[in-house]
Amino acid sequence: QIAEVDLIISKLRSDVERVEDVFNSSMEMYQNQCMEVERIDDNISALKHDKDALTNEVKFTALIVDVFGTKGVQAFVLQNVIQALQYRTQTYLNELSDGSLQLRLEVGTNDR
Repeated sequence: QIAEVDLIISKLRSDVERVEDVFNSSMEMYQNQCMEVERIDDNISALKHDKDALTNEVKFTALIVDVFGTKGVQAFVLQNVIQALQYRTQTYLNELSDGSLQLRLEVGTNDR
């Protein structure tokens, strides 16, 4: 009977060692997966930051294009031409009407 008990104890020790090996292997895999998740979270945060920075850059670039692009320059030139035209026309109108008539010219906005 002692031999049987020793055999059972030996098998149980062997089983415990296998369970410990599996557990240690599983813990190592779990820790590796946790580190991978942390690395992915860091990448996601960095990508969100990059996306926000690029979004702001696109907005700023669109503003620069509107202001200094063809439409912005045309609007600036047109506004100055209209003001000069109004000034000159008002001068002639004052002469013709003894100052009783006024002319007002405006450039409409083309807001999006």
